[in-house]
Amino acid sequence: MADVHLDSLCCACTAAAEPFETFLYFWDERDGPGWQGWWITPGWVGNERFFAFANDDVESPDLCKNWQGSNHSIHMHVARLSECLMGVRAASLNFEGAYMHELALPHDHKGCPVFRRLRDLTEAEKDAIDQRKQEATDIVTFSLANTSFSDAPSTVEGLVDTVPGVQPVLDWVNGGDVPDVALMMGATLDWVRGSEAAIAARCLSVEDAPRLVLHINSADDLDLLVTKDQAERVSVPELHDDESPLPVGWVIAARSNEVVTRTVRDHVLTAAKHLEEELPEEIRTLPQVLEQIQRLQWLVQKPCFTVCVWSDVSGSPMR
Repeated sequence: MADVHLDSLCCACTAAAEPFETFLYFWDERDGPGWQGWWITPGWVGNERFFAFANDDVESPDLCKNWQGSNHSIHMHVARLSECLMGVRAASLNFEGAYMHELALPHDHKGCPVFRRLRDLTEAEKDAIDQRKQEATDIVTFSLANTSFSDAPSTVEGLVDTVPGVQPVLDWVNGGDVPDVALMMGATLDWVRGSEAAIAARCLSVEDAPRLVLHINSADDLDLLVTKDQAERVSVPELHDDESPLPVGWVIAARSNEVVTRTVRDHVLTAAKHLEEELPEEIRTLPQVLEQIQRLQWLVQKPCFTVCVWSDVSGSPMR
């Protein structure tokens, strides 16, 4: 960025709607403290035209409190949608959307990632971000480094007594038996896995039992061998959506006609390759499919997730 004052930059918020790429990124203090913070700019990283700026020295844009244009505050909120996806909620402004961590873009500013706008927010994502903003003061973040409930902050221990389904899920994640209850909270499992306390709970019936649960936290863990029988599935619970809800999440190796043995890395990359190469072109180029591919590739780049091998205990047909 050039040595000009913030108030002389051209804020692009009111520009006519045109196809362009938009980026969300951190700029350090190399050009002075007034430049340090998180920026949303059109076109490229470092553009002096900008949509929004938060003068906060924080590691992630969802931690920023006040966003502004060239000379006014902006009513917007940034929230983490997944481990590599940020949601920017800015109603009526053309930079609102889901932003994916762009691994291919080099950017040496305190090691902070660059996010590229991928698509519009879904209505469910808009509602979730709006509610998260309202409840921001009540959100507790549980570190991904914590793998045991005993390590969790004391402020969240009360969830065990107050939220239905918490204790069975905690026991399961920490190596206990599969919960017998049909009521399992996606919000609870999200919290245990290390993401923010979720917005809403959902009821899920347990069709499968996890025969194996692996916590993948390093490159060495990616080389662990995982074998699944014909009737078993391999999934990543951290990757879940309305069509692939918790407790299973995204299935990266479906039921098959033969036993399959692969490393964790190969299970993940095979699933990504299937999306990239085996789907019809009109399907694999859809934004939501590109997002799925990037999220799978992100697991290998930044390993911090869970792999579950699910044994069918219901006798349900292959799906």
